[in-house]
Amino acid sequence: MLWEHVVLRSAGFPANAGLRLAASDLAAEADTLRSSGDASAESFAAFESRYAAALEALQPQLRRIAKDSRFQHALAWQNHQALQYGAMPMAGTPAGPVRRNSRHRQREDLIAGYWQRYCLKNDSIGFFGPVGWVRIDRSAGTRFQPRREFLESHEIFFESWAIDQLAEVIGKTPGMAPWLAPRRLSYLGVDDAAVLPAGRPRKAVSPTVAQILRRCNGILPAVTLAADLVTAGAAASLDEVYSLLEDLRRRRWIVWELELPADPRPEVALRRRLEQIGSTALRDQSLSMLDRLEKARESVKEAYEDPERLLAALEHLDETFTDVVRGTPTRNAGKTYGGRTLVYHDARRALDVSLGRDLVDALAPLEMIFKSAAWLTHTVGGQLDQRIKTLRLEAGARIRRPVDLGTLWFECMSLIHGPGRDLVDTVVEDLQRRWAQVLHLPADVAHVAYTQADIEQAVDAQFGAPHSGWHGARAISPDLMIAADDVEAIRRGQFQVVLAELHLAIVSYRHHCFVSQHPDPEQLFACLDRDHPRPRLLPVLPKDNSARLTVRTHPALIRPKDFLVALYHHTVDPIRPRVLLSSDLPVHDDGERLTVRAPDGETFDVLECFSELLLDLVIDAFEMFPSGDHLPRVTIDRLVVNRETWWFSAPDLDFVDHRSEARRFLEVRAWRDAHRLSRCVFVTSPLEIKPFFVDFDSPVYLNLFIKSMRAVRKAESVGRVKLTEMLPTAEQLWLTDADGKRYTSELRLVAVDQRPTDTLLHESQSTTEM
Repeated sequence: MLWEHVVLRSAGFPANAGLRLAASDLAAEADTLRSSGDASAESFAAFESRYAAALEALQPQLRRIAKDSRFQHALAWQNHQALQYGAMPMAGTPAGPVRRNSRHRQREDLIAGYWQRYCLKNDSIGFFGPVGWVRIDRSAGTRFQPRREFLESHEIFFESWAIDQLAEVIGKTPGMAPWLAPRRLSYLGVDDAAVLPAGRPRKAVSPTVAQILRRCNGILPAVTLAADLVTAGAAASLDEVYSLLEDLRRRRWIVWELELPADPRPEVALRRRLEQIGSTALRDQSLSMLDRLEKARESVKEAYEDPERLLAALEHLDETFTDVVRGTPTRNAGKTYGGRTLVYHDARRALDVSLGRDLVDALAPLEMIFKSAAWLTHTVGGQLDQRIKTLRLEAGARIRRPVDLGTLWFECMSLIHGPGRDLVDTVVEDLQRRWAQVLHLPADVAHVAYTQADIEQAVDAQFGAPHSGWHGARAISPDLMIAADDVEAIRRGQFQVVLAELHLAIVSYRHHCFVSQHPDPEQLFACLDRDHPRPRLLPVLPKDNSARLTVRTHPALIRPKDFLVALYHHTVDPIRPRVLLSSDLPVHDDGERLTVRAPDGETFDVLECFSELLLDLVIDAFEMFPSGDHLPRVTIDRLVVNRETWWFSAPDLDFVDHRSEARRFLEVRAWRDAHRLSRCVFVTSPLEIKPFFVDFDSPVYLNLFIKSMRAVRKAESVGRVKLTEMLPTAEQLWLTDADGKRYTSELRLVAVDQRPTDTLLHESQSTTEM
């Protein structure tokens, strides 16, 4: 069943603006020279002069981009150092011939790199990647009315790492420790006379230590805990308790510091904690540090629409942070999903859109895709479940006591991050073999088309599965693009839907950055309640990780009735009800499955507790086709399930070795023609997380391409480069502004398999439907 709410992700700048850096006349001259077969030095020298002239002719365009106030505004938010030291010097370059030395070429690359992203990629960050919310309305046709205003709203947030660093500094202030609430590690069990470390035998401790550990809940300040123990006669003095706490901290049995939950407003949680400090002097000193940062953040808010003032305000915020925290105001330089700066902003695009039955009907072939995805997760879940049962038995024999969830979680780490990935790869290969038996793709063609009626029976035969494997895997999230001249073309049926990506086992717009921009988030929770009426047991996540997790991308669709289990990380507010520690949950085997039981009696499959680990394995695992040298565009009715794609290994990229830019331009175009590549493609490098846009008619974009390919050549064994045709093309973009300028966009949908994965759920037995 499709949720009626849909995220519309788009670029923040018109798509045609991203093509301004083309030099089509130069490209035509290069092709003419190559086709003539004239390899003389004189002919190349003449072309080299024309190449230099074409680059010179692009300089005013690069300066206009660098001077563009919206471009400067976007760059100020994303990387104000790049604005100050890259874009502004380019904007200030005087008219006339330029000396394209190394520094100038670096500035060209910087401008072009950000410009292609802002114009031609669907993103979710700030006004240059605004979030839009639209609805499905099957009672009518698709409707779209451009709005004069571009944004409906925007918000400015601290990056959580910045406030965490402030909390760390405050927590280390002399005299602060008694006012901090110690917390027992989630994977450390405790009884009256022993601790039960995950995966290890019990270890005897004194009754006083056991009592302290049981009361270390992250809520009770150390001073109160110590006073209670002294009053009860369990300790002689406050200092004795503090000494015991310090010993427990050294043993890594407790955390005793100023911790903040993962939340888009970390400064609110910090202020609440600071206001509870019993020492007036420490409280006032700490609050004044937070006040300074918040005041500097307010200056950023006030300067939001003025790039010059914004740059000054951001620099002032950096200086304030450095002065208060004695730390660097940036981190993770160049990293995607890195949360690099102190603040970020999210914005909601002003949209008047409803997706009608004409569009939803065209999505019918997705049911076959979903069926195969459910087969994948069911197969993976079943095989992992058997291995986890074996690990539980082995752990129980080793520690000689009942296995708790924390112990099982540690046992599963090596499985999930090692054999588990191999298992998924094997299942994906099987999925691809099954799709090959359904489709029988012809070789050496650019496009191939099927109908749902022709292949549906074969799909059913190949991908029979009773359900999706585990509760969280019921959700599946396709990213779709519409190729249409305009909305009227959609209403006439003159369009295609392009499947960009398929995310498994996730409501892909569950993140804070999406939910916070919904005009009425309670409507999203209503969808959740409809498909998940029971409480869920969800693992507590780290604040960020090396892949793609930040507080922006933390799940926001968590209800008060849902349980949260801290397996290892504990980034949830300890005062939240229904927070469980993994060490406190015994794992039971009911003969069919492993389960844990919450204090209120709710029973959950262990696979649900590990849902985020399983998500990491399968979220991007769905690939209908194996990578080869080339795959055609594959269409089922009006759904494009694969854009035309090419792969190349490092030895295929020898054109990057030429020192002459003009020679590289000729060689790249020859390479492109030899492989029949589209003029505009998106390139996925094995060294980068996100793809980037390349127009083969643009010498500036080709320089970016060459730079990236050189890195691949240097790395050699990192994997192959993937090139994907741009579809929709720049002429097939239906989303426009009030001035008729076209924007790239994609729709992020959520579908939920209505078949239950566990008889304990007592949910509907209806089948999956669109």
